[in-house]
Amino acid sequence: MKVVVDTNILFSALLREHNRYANTLIKNEQGYEYYGVYFTIVELFKHKDRIKKYSELSEEEILGALYELLKQINLLNEGVISPKSWKEAMRLVFDVDVKDIPIVALAIELEAKLWTNDEELKSGLSAKGFTDFLET
Repeated sequence: MKVVVDTNILFSALLREHNRYANTLIKNEQGYEYYGVYFTIVELFKHKDRIKKYSELSEEEILGALYELLKQINLLNEGVISPKSWKEAMRLVFDVDVKDIPIVALAIELEAKLWTNDEELKSGLSAKGFTDFLET
């Protein structure tokens, strides 16, 4: 099964070593195919100070953990997403959080489940008919 990973899942996985998000991604006992967009790296970099503060890990430990997590995810250039998927994602997400458009567009494009902890996003998408979420 294809799964698009929201940035907040990676953020959560970096906050503590060996938490359920990190374990799910790294062990991948379900055999999922994980996908993401390059924008994810930009988002994580933007919040690196928060990650460092709350994880209580050294920068080297965070980078090592991030490397292990990103090895599990097929990062795709947003250019592979069709205009049709972008348009549908914009319709679904524009009034929730426009930063989520790329991950929703990729989920639509790949006909994949979306793995997110963002309850506001899930609620907004569900209200408009998108309910293809991975629940962990």
